[in-house]
Amino acid sequence: MEAVGDVIAWWLKNCKTYPSLSCMALDYLSIPATSVDVELGFVEDEDVLAVACLPEVLENKGDNEDDVLMPEGWDTILVEAE
Repeated sequence: MEAVGDVIAWWLKNCKTYPSLSCMALDYLSIPATSVDVELGFVEDEDVLAVACLPEVLENKGDNEDDVLMPEGWDTILVEAE
């Protein structure tokens, strides 16, 4: 398997092989990273997590580092080498 760096380019290249799935993948991958609550754009001195998180999440904040951080490479796609 090989790691793919640009997943959008991969789906565009393979859209004829996977027509329906590539349309769904491109729709999903094209969602802007700024699709967050509008209130977060106006946070200045407050803790952003306090604004964005549910109360039960804040109670456990910092208890387990793995709950907050994603492991390295979580966003890479592995495909079988041809």
